[in-house]
Amino acid sequence: MLTTSEAMLTYDSLGLRVAVGDALTWATQAVAFQCQNLRTWFFTPPPARCPAADAVASTATTQPFEHGFMVWFEASNTYYVFYDGGGADYPSPVVQIAMGPLDTAQAAITPSPVETPPAGMSAPAGDFGRLWRGEVAGVAGVAGGLGWATGPETTYQSDYQCEMSGMMHGWTCYLLGPDGDVLRLWPDSTAQVHILWAPVQ
Repeated sequence: MLTTSEAMLTYDSLGLRVAVGDALTWATQAVAFQCQNLRTWFFTPPPARCPAADAVASTATTQPFEHGFMVWFEASNTYYVFYDGGGADYPSPVVQIAMGPLDTAQAAITPSPVETPPAGMSAPAGDFGRLWRGEVAGVAGVAGGLGWATGPETTYQSDYQCEMSGMMHGWTCYLLGPDGDVLRLWPDSTAQVHILWAPVQ
């Protein structure tokens, strides 16, 4: 029998070494520890792994676009740009993240010219608009990937929570999206070149 600690909940496998005289045998076994009354997820059915911390509840602001949507999560002052994979800049569903407050102090920033939107669409305003046009220091403009706004900004109540992970640069987090879907976010590799996303099925 093995008694686990909270630290062990980050493991994805266990190893067993057996020595008989000069002979040594080593084997590993994949494991998925079950969380029992440690912490609860904000959604069901829960992931196999335990949550790293309690969920953070927050007001969020969102706006839909031709090829994705934006979310501002107030509690952490984080901006998420979700591309649905239909735009020219991002053919795959990826997420671009910017942390606030948004810095526009660099004089070298030259916003992309804004053309006249098609009928029924618009250019976003406020901080979403600054991100969209490329007016935020250190963040490339997102207009090419998102396209035009297809609706106004709206607010909703969201939650954010991450899994415990034992992998270097490996993580998985979950955000409650504007349509009530739970959105899973994770890096495409340990290099974290892109952050991918998909609705939890």
